[in-house]
Amino acid sequence: MGLAFSSCNRVEVREVISEDQVFNLSKPLADKEVVSLKGEWNYYWGQKVTMTSKDRLPSGSLYVPNFWTVKSDDFLAQHPYGLLTLHSIIHLPDTIDQYTLKFKSVVAAHEIWANGRLLSKVGEVGVTKEETTPNFQPLFVDLPKTNQIELFWVISNFHHRKGGGSWEDVVFGKRSTVLHLWKWSFGFQIFSATIILLIAIYHLAMFLFYPKEKSYLFFSLGVFAVALRTITTGEMIVEEFIPNFPYELNQKLRYLGYYLPLGLLPLFVHYFFHRKKEIFVRLCLLIPLSFSIITILASVHVATQIVPFFHVIAPLFVIYAIVMVLQSIQQYPVEAFLFLVTSVLMFAIVFHAILISLDIISGNYLYEAGFLILILAQVLIVAYRHRKIYGERTLLQANLKHKEGDLAMVISDNQLRHRFREDLLHDMISISKAENGSLRGKLNSYIHSLKLKLEVEDKLDYFQENIESINREFESRLKTKYPRLTETDIEICHLITLNLSNKQMAMFRNTTVGTIKVAKSRIKKKLGLTADSLDSLIKAV
Repeated sequence: MGLAFSSCNRVEVREVISEDQVFNLSKPLADKEVVSLKGEWNYYWGQKVTMTSKDRLPSGSLYVPNFWTVKSDDFLAQHPYGLLTLHSIIHLPDTIDQYTLKFKSVVAAHEIWANGRLLSKVGEVGVTKEETTPNFQPLFVDLPKTNQIELFWVISNFHHRKGGGSWEDVVFGKRSTVLHLWKWSFGFQIFSATIILLIAIYHLAMFLFYPKEKSYLFFSLGVFAVALRTITTGEMIVEEFIPNFPYELNQKLRYLGYYLPLGLLPLFVHYFFHRKKEIFVRLCLLIPLSFSIITILASVHVATQIVPFFHVIAPLFVIYAIVMVLQSIQQYPVEAFLFLVTSVLMFAIVFHAILISLDIISGNYLYEAGFLILILAQVLIVAYRHRKIYGERTLLQANLKHKEGDLAMVISDNQLRHRFREDLLHDMISISKAENGSLRGKLNSYIHSLKLKLEVEDKLDYFQENIESINREFESRLKTKYPRLTETDIEICHLITLNLSNKQMAMFRNTTVGTIKVAKSRIKKKLGLTADSLDSLIKAV
């Protein structure tokens, strides 16, 4: 389905770099083509500028996309809070097509002005914190149908530690193409969020069925947190379903979707590999919970300030998870190998995020992609564990069935021995009451019967001593080669392997010799035998 989504997005995206704060977009665009705008914009600090004036000079220039404290001059780097206006000139194609700009992931209140006219806004822009009402949602701006536009982007930030702005490119194109690209991106994000949410619900249900497997619980909670982050970032799914979704709540859910999955990762590994209790496992739960509680209770301004501290701690969670996996690789080789690969990848993503947070490198955070890969890998690991458990359960059920058959034969043997003793006692009592003339004949008859029964018992004793190997291996081969045989037929075949005569078999099964002969005849018919000996064939098996 992901590949199907990708094949539907046949939109070509090309970059246009500004020259002297001017974007030359005069060349008409194709129907399936958009442009990402990158480059320097003039900025005015502390002023809401909507028209150019000879008396007003820019404060400097700023590279977009970026936050205004990143890759900026010394002044902006030290002033993350305040009001800033970005200015550039756009040359448009001379066509009747409606062109649109898309602004994505702007973590502040902002307005878009063109040629002195307000086109659109998100939140309420203000000079002070009290006057500002921030919001966080994608913005589509239809441009005037003219050849040249003076574009003013007014941004008011008093909440985010890095200043206002966006880490996503400003996209330019025909309205239909820009909306098509947005619909594809929005649909794919819904698809991803739905899959992640279903995985979380599934593993929560697994925990409810198997409460002793706590790994299901921690995995489910971590995946729920990732789902929260998925719907509150990117195309802002939550904003589409809940208009005017509170800005502060949105930001806090995003941060919770970062803290909890990384903190719960070592707990999941700990319980998944059935490790002994360790002190650091409790810290892995305590630390993200502490950050989460602060995020929930404090303002967004404070919540953004503590993120860099968690960036420093986050690699420790992943490293600890990797150490536990390495220690478990001998006992769980397949699960540990898969987990090790994804954990190393997650460590690289976290380290990449730290470098971005410290402004050492620039780029987009890859948390969502990393979490998604980690989740899918864990699903494979859990599925493999289920498959192994199911195989062990199937084997145990087969062994139990064999044991039940063995137990039935042992019970039958004990009943036979009990009846033999009762018959012997009864016969001895009869002999003691018989006349002397017939005593020798009866004794000889009983002696012969006793020898026959003792011979059966000796063979049954040997069978019971070797019941584990004889019964299972022989029965398995017999069922594989002749699947039409019933349980009774197989029991007769077992007695044949013990070299019992028809009379001895009848004695063992407490039936007549005629019944044994009929049973053997039925088996020969099922095996397709005519003149061949059934005994030799069974012994060969």
